[in-house]
Amino acid sequence: MLAYSCSSDDSDDMEDLLITPNVGIGNISFNDTGRKVMAEYGAYERLTSVGGGGQTAFVMWYENGLAFQLDSVDTQGLSLQEVVDMSNELIDLDQKVITMVIMSPSEASTMEGISLGSSRNDVITAFGDSDRTFGSAELYDGVNMAFSYNSSDIVTRIDLFSVR
Repeated sequence: MLAYSCSSDDSDDMEDLLITPNVGIGNISFNDTGRKVMAEYGAYERLTSVGGGGQTAFVMWYENGLAFQLDSVDTQGLSLQEVVDMSNELIDLDQKVITMVIMSPSEASTMEGISLGSSRNDVITAFGDSDRTFGSAELYDGVNMAFSYNSSDIVTRIDLFSVR
């Protein structure tokens, strides 16, 4: 019998998070706001701007391997460089989460046990053949998820998309 215990010092460690297709990750669901993400995970480690010159989305990146893209905000008249330079001022934390990304070192997994480190065959067994590819990712329209693999067909990234 294997037994172990966790001390209170482990409270900052990554917890196992459930990836629920079409719903979200752990306590964050699609259509939750950036404020709720920050209440759950604290201030983002890095902010990425996507778009510019009209509509810009912001991605909040965390060292725990999770990222949350918020819906676009109006940045009409700003160049992409201005958006990048001013992104901390422009982000609207009341915008809704529309995409979630799972990367290393996250240990999040689906009910089927699919996580980073799973094989492509494991993903196919759980979700069937992909519907299409986008770059190096294989997309599954029925669950609004994409899986990226390394050269050994091991999952290195999982993207979840909101149902629109």
